[in-house]
Amino acid sequence: MIMPGESKTETSRAVFVIDDKQIIRAIIYYPLSTGRNMDEILRLVQALQTTDKHDIATPANWRPGDKVIVLPPKTQEMAEEKMKEKNIECFLTPEEIAGHLGLPLFRIRRSLRELVQAGLVLAQGDRFLATKEGKRKAEAA
Repeated sequence: MIMPGESKTETSRAVFVIDDKQIIRAIIYYPLSTGRNMDEILRLVQALQTTDKHDIATPANWRPGDKVIVLPPKTQEMAEEKMKEKNIECFLTPEEIAGHLGLPLFRIRRSLRELVQAGLVLAQGDRFLATKEGKRKAEAA
């Protein structure tokens, strides 16, 4: 990779984050003239470790202690376990989801996939989980 205004014979700096299984998890490139952001590298490593340990995803600008994104359950058994958690509420119909999130029913029916991707709703078969975080986001919108 050649950065504008840099020598054509020199390379850019790169940071490789390699996990304990010797898998490259992230690569960050910097031009030769720019130092690396150690806070960002530390944040990235902490996010990867948190993701691995708790099977979650971290949103943009995440820091330890911030809220995370709960991944959708992969099996019926996992969905039933999620329903037992105190910070997740179970809803069986799009109407109930619409009421909980304060969104119009047509929006729920039309964009359930978007809501799942945004972390507002988890779906498993014909059952849906609306997170309390989803309600908070809907109220803030």
